[in-house]
Amino acid sequence: MDIRDGRAGGLPAPGADHEGIGASADGATLRRHDPAGMLGVVAAFPHQLEEAYRLGREAANLPRPLAEPPRAVVVAGLGGSAIGGDFVAAVVEPQATVPVVVHRDYGLPGWVGAHDLVFTVSYSGATEETLSAYAEARRRGAAVVAVASGGPLLERAAADEAAGAPVRRVVVPGGLAPRAALGYLMLPVLYLTCAWTGLDDPSAQVEEAIAVLRSQAREVEPNGPGGPVQALARALLDRPVFVYGAGRLGQAAAYRWQCQLNENAKLLAHSHAFPELDHNEVMGWEGAAEGGRRPLVVLLQAAADHPRNRTRMDITADLIGDRAEWVTVASRGQGRLAQLLSLAYVGDAVSVYAALLRGLDPSAIASIQRLKERLAALPAPGMER
Repeated sequence: MDIRDGRAGGLPAPGADHEGIGASADGATLRRHDPAGMLGVVAAFPHQLEEAYRLGREAANLPRPLAEPPRAVVVAGLGGSAIGGDFVAAVVEPQATVPVVVHRDYGLPGWVGAHDLVFTVSYSGATEETLSAYAEARRRGAAVVAVASGGPLLERAAADEAAGAPVRRVVVPGGLAPRAALGYLMLPVLYLTCAWTGLDDPSAQVEEAIAVLRSQAREVEPNGPGGPVQALARALLDRPVFVYGAGRLGQAAAYRWQCQLNENAKLLAHSHAFPELDHNEVMGWEGAAEGGRRPLVVLLQAAADHPRNRTRMDITADLIGDRAEWVTVASRGQGRLAQLLSLAYVGDAVSVYAALLRGLDPSAIASIQRLKERLAALPAPGMER
């Protein structure tokens, strides 16, 4: 799995106990806390990526909504429906001919207009912020691609497309948590971004990523507590967790880790990226409290990292010293997509195992559901179509 102990401490042994259901619990005990089968869904991600590969290639054949290449690409979404935009931006960054921007809010930035391409991505098709972005994109005459499994987003897009508007639709399979549908939500956006901005067909990168993740799948199978992924899940429990990457690719991977630890494991986690963190966050470690269990830093390293950022990682680890324990997770593959997804795949599995080791259901999102219910009971000014 390419997980290495850092400069201090180390991963706990497979039999190490933890308050909860016990780190030595067998696979059957773990699965009792996983009624939605999230562990199996994560392990099967390579298969999802194969299906998404087909979706992406089909999407690339959609009629172009703009006569000319777009001036910019905006991916509007929230949560698990937005992270695919971060991944697309990270993968195409070295060759991108136009900006690729991820928008996580209501409406759209003021500069978006009729010459831009807006992906509105909502797995449920009912995310209110994304519906707001869709309405604003239509008002400004931007080209829009709605990506969803159903819901009002696809209904509105179908009606607008039938009326001759520059709107297209991509329908993805339903039945998953949005954060577990990364492949479905990402690859159509990647293919259309490449096709409509003049970039190379990404199929070779996708095929490599599928092969890389297949090789990883054997190490994240839901078969008990004994592997490196499970050991890392035990190591991050009951302590602050910092996930660091480098550049656009490492930043996207680290943020995915943070979000998955938040939603699946119900743990607070923090992410940041080199070189920026060396201009601010490194100073925060000077004031880190001593004593107690030290924070764990999960350092994500990709072959695409700038060599100078690798040097920064080493120096930063020396400066932080024994204030933290370190674990390094290394990417696999040659292409940027394979490297990014190989890092994310480990994080997804770690987050689910961490939930199960705590005796928690990784699929449960009670606070998010309660928040949506309370919002729905209140007036919503500015949310008109």
